[in-house]
Amino acid sequence: GTWYFNTIGSGTTDLVVNGTVSAAGSTPTKLAITSVSPATPTAGSTFNVTVQAQDNTNAPANVSANTSISLSNSGGGTIGGNSGTINAGSSSVTLTGVTLSAAATGVTLTASRTSGDVLSASDPSTSFNVLAAEPTAQPTAFTRTAVATTSMTVGWTAPGSVPDGYIVLRTTAAGATYPV
Repeated sequence: GTWYFNTIGSGTTDLVVNGTVSAAGSTPTKLAITSVSPATPTAGSTFNVTVQAQDNTNAPANVSANTSISLSNSGGGTIGGNSGTINAGSSSVTLTGVTLSAAATGVTLTASRTSGDVLSASDPSTSFNVLAAEPTAQPTAFTRTAVATTSMTVGWTAPGSVPDGYIVLRTTAAGATYPV
């Protein structure tokens, strides 16, 4: 918990203390996902997730036993690298090899305890998007015809492996690119 105090002494040894003190040894009761980094991961690429043990006031609290956790997801395909351990005497673990297999919007993660201290599962994380992986093969023989101010006809030869789709970008004179 947190305590507030104000102590004033007397005489020439006055002592004034105003502040917040966190209780050492607070008991963890639940898990929380405190970070997903990068905030917008790419499908198939690793990203980091930090899971924290917290007390009933949402303050970090050290676990007393090694506590294994597992992540589950609400979108983004299959999850990988989704387990880790909060070591006894610490309050968090960062999973550094988490992956999601598919692009998606509004994905959330939930952390659950699988062994160790008895902790409630986390609330769903803040939602995030998973970007599509960069294409591995590019089309060739790109052509454009009937170019007008606001439209054009384009054509190309698909690569050997047929992709799920194409991303078309518009480039400005300054070199900035934007999806079309």
